[in-house]
Amino acid sequence: MELFNNLPDSFFASIDNICISLLLGVLGIAITIFTVVYSFMESNKQAIRKLIDEIRYSEEIDPVKTSELRFANEYMKRMKNMNRALMAIIFFDVSLFIFFCIYLSFNSSTLRFIAYALVTLLMVGCMITLSVYLKQYISRYKNV
Repeated sequence: MELFNNLPDSFFASIDNICISLLLGVLGIAITIFTVVYSFMESNKQAIRKLIDEIRYSEEIDPVKTSELRFANEYMKRMKNMNRALMAIIFFDVSLFIFFCIYLSFNSSTLRFIAYALVTLLMVGCMITLSVYLKQYISRYKNV
């Protein structure tokens, strides 16, 4: 930490501005994606209800409707998992933003490095989440 104490304050001010912009950007993107995924889940929920009613009130078992229901339930499960990951990112981002405001209030070098480490951890978490869902997307649609 002695090495960083020799850097000018303007360097840390610009890093702080970048971190705050990054936090707010990630928060906006995560909330937007959460909202879009949630709307997909709602429309899928309506389709599941319709399929359940069609299966329940049909006189014979329709394997096509049964498989559609199974695929719709699997899709809903994936969307729920994605929204849980997004909720974790949103919660961590808001908590980190509050911590960053506390750090800026006290202007402590120890809090500064904790805040920078947590911002880095958030970015790594976002990249891991993105790579997990990108791999799922590629494996699911590579033959289409």
